[in-house]
Amino acid sequence: MAEFLDLEAQDAVRMTWNVVPGTKQDSSHCGVVPIASVYTPLKPFPSMPVLPYAALRCRNCRSVLNPFSVVDFVAKLWICPFCLQRNHFPTHYHSISDQNLPAELFPQYTTIEYESPSEKSTVPPVFFLVVDTCLIEEELGFLRSAVSQAVGLVPENSLVGLITFGTYVYVHELGFGQIPKVYVFRGSKEVTKDQVIEQMGFFAKRPKPAMGVIAGVRDGLSQETIARFLLPASECEFAINSILEELQKDPWPVPPDQRATRCTGTALSVAAHLLGTCVPGSGARIIGFVGGPTTDGPGAISGCQWKQFMVVRGEGRRGIVCLQWVAVRVSVLFCHWWCEGSVLGAGVWCCARDGTCSRWRVTDRQLKKSHEDWQNRVLGEWVTERTGAASFRSCSGQFILHLRSGHIPYLPLLDTHELIVSKNLSEPVRSHKDLDKDSAPYFHKAVKFYEGLAKQLVHQGHVLDLFACALDQVGVAEIKVAVERTGGLVVLSESFGHSVFKDSLKRVFQSADYDLGLSSNGIFEVNCSKDIRVQGIIGPCASLEKKGPLCSETVVGQGSTSAWKMCGLDKATSLCLVFEIVKKEIPEAIGQSANNQFYFQFLT
Repeated sequence: MAEFLDLEAQDAVRMTWNVVPGTKQDSSHCGVVPIASVYTPLKPFPSMPVLPYAALRCRNCRSVLNPFSVVDFVAKLWICPFCLQRNHFPTHYHSISDQNLPAELFPQYTTIEYESPSEKSTVPPVFFLVVDTCLIEEELGFLRSAVSQAVGLVPENSLVGLITFGTYVYVHELGFGQIPKVYVFRGSKEVTKDQVIEQMGFFAKRPKPAMGVIAGVRDGLSQETIARFLLPASECEFAINSILEELQKDPWPVPPDQRATRCTGTALSVAAHLLGTCVPGSGARIIGFVGGPTTDGPGAISGCQWKQFMVVRGEGRRGIVCLQWVAVRVSVLFCHWWCEGSVLGAGVWCCARDGTCSRWRVTDRQLKKSHEDWQNRVLGEWVTERTGAASFRSCSGQFILHLRSGHIPYLPLLDTHELIVSKNLSEPVRSHKDLDKDSAPYFHKAVKFYEGLAKQLVHQGHVLDLFACALDQVGVAEIKVAVERTGGLVVLSESFGHSVFKDSLKRVFQSADYDLGLSSNGIFEVNCSKDIRVQGIIGPCASLEKKGPLCSETVVGQGSTSAWKMCGLDKATSLCLVFEIVKKEIPEAIGQSANNQFYFQFLT
């Protein structure tokens, strides 16, 4: 057992099984424990050598020269243990021999690091701060102090940008030193990258490229244009501190019993567009400081929606007809009708603008209940228990409610496709039970928005970090897809003055024995023997859709690929790879090696 622990300490790899089954039949006897490995790419090794040149890779499978390769010192060839391809050594390996081995062929160096000068990034790290202003004064004071301290901890050459948001999104131009200058975006609408480029005047002094994606200096953006919004910390620290000192609570009025109008999704989207335009492919992090749920714009988890209805009461025994326009809130609605007579009908039809109708069956006994009984009933339960079969009907482009019943003191109305939680503080935000029952109507729409944001950030190589401090929910269930796929951090606390938030924020920036060792914009690849297939990976990464013979048809986690993008990772980031043993009888495995050894190689 000590031998396997030593190997784990040497390579940062832990296997679920110390001996891998040789056939698929043997692997089926392993029970519920899969053939898998947990790998920590950035685990520090004091004795690991660092080679100042690029890795030598197989021309067929792109695996790297390693101690398990068969070397012909006379012909200056090496045979790849994965695909058995014969490869020639380059000229700078001409002096190798069995007595003069390069470091990558030493048996004890199964894990090694290459540091090629040509692959070093010239762009410094970038930190884009996105600050919520829909907070009470005490919380805003805590946040101002923490952000100001964080700016002082970042390396002096790091680029820093600032966005504040509430009802609107404010992008601060830090490079304009005369007076504070901001660009304002409406928080209730989704903003595209082209709109950001146009409104912020990136190509005011030169023509915009006619085709292609705008991506940094290579597409005509000057350093002066980029420096308007992203400045080195040593140059913009005073400007950011001045903005933070004058930062006030979101000025738009909010009733005491309502939630603030917070456009978190729009603010994060604008930050992603700005970084994608200025510094694509760099080690940039969007750090969001959020103090409550998103209630407006894309990615909202709660809000309030108003529609106009035409309400028509059908003819009863006395021939009474009522026609009225009513502005209603779709969240929780009771339409108050006082009708003459005591005619009890068969049911109620609700017809939406798209022509769909739902018939709600109402019994005589239910109609005779008191007003208080109708008012105290939970609207969702009422609909669940009493909604009849759906049908289709033309409604002349309006939402028409036909009341075929007579005496209905309080009739609950509901558009079941758009039921949302209003901004009223008396109504709670969706709970875990709502998510389990799939009764949180804004959840899927918000997740779809953040999936698009995650795809954009992965393409740009940027990371999303979230610091959420509030007693209420903030919508992490929706945002987590973007954080997970970019390898970001999530910190939850009850207040911006809590030590959990303050200490966590310090560890992101500080350089000491207890720092996180953050890295960014990496690619993780796996190579393995022909008798093994990769089912997938579980961890903070995103698929690069590199399909090939190594991919298994059975997918676990993010599968159907042998390469993944890791926008952000630290010293403790671990990935779990799940493998499948292939039957020896299949054609791909006929020419396998007789020693029945399996090889894995992880490249970061």
